[in-house]
Amino acid sequence: MTSSSKPTKDRVTYLRHPFLDGLSVLTASAYHEDFPVHLHDEYSLTLVQSGRETTVTPQRELTALSGSISLTPPNVLHANPNRNGSSYGFTTLYLSPDVVHYLSPKATARLREDSVVLQEPHLFAALTAWAAGPHAPERELIALLEQLFRSSLNGNYPAQDSPSATEKSWLANVTEYVNQNLEDRVYLDDLATVAGMSRYHFLRSFRREKGVTPLQYVNLCRVERAKKSLMRGNSITGAAHEAGFYDQSHFHRFFLRFSGITPGQFLAGSNFVQDHH
Repeated sequence: MTSSSKPTKDRVTYLRHPFLDGLSVLTASAYHEDFPVHLHDEYSLTLVQSGRETTVTPQRELTALSGSISLTPPNVLHANPNRNGSSYGFTTLYLSPDVVHYLSPKATARLREDSVVLQEPHLFAALTAWAAGPHAPERELIALLEQLFRSSLNGNYPAQDSPSATEKSWLANVTEYVNQNLEDRVYLDDLATVAGMSRYHFLRSFRREKGVTPLQYVNLCRVERAKKSLMRGNSITGAAHEAGFYDQSHFHRFFLRFSGITPGQFLAGSNFVQDHH
């Protein structure tokens, strides 16, 4: 999504539910924008209700047509470009890793590093009906999600190249350093030192592994930190400062670009909706 985009409330809605560890639901219709490279702390389960959704990860590109379900694990950098400029409609459920592990430990072990597209018409219809509300009891949603993750284990997905132990070590060190220092300024030279590389070698290596520059990754992590802060009831200004954004317009622009909604819309939707059980 470009920084000039202005999603409206009637086109994009965000709600958080008081069950399944705060299940969040983002719904959009007649959506035209690109989502640039971003990440989530949760599993994102997208029901493509019209048009098509393209997902690009460091490993590959996937297309989910209307009636498909796209599933992306936590902390996987991915983009959703609008290849043909046509609008599409979708509903995305954001599920915490703990919830998915409870529903299907095998799925969390299998679905760790890349997105998948599932063709499950019955589950698609049932989950779409649930998202449209009024909502069925929580146990019915749990049963649907358990079926979905069981189905995800049956797919034949392309093999992925696993990073070596050395690569895992420096990447883990860098990401840990970033998450521990989001409130402060994070400099490229410091990240290169943590990785044990020259600035130039680190920049190339990080981009090869993650698909974004180190400082782009820092801003993505800051947006996720701000979301958590808003969910805890913090103000928009407080969440911005906690995540390391000291310019409100800068924070608003990044949040909108990587989330598809404004901080105000996210904050309003984070107030738990009433359970219809």
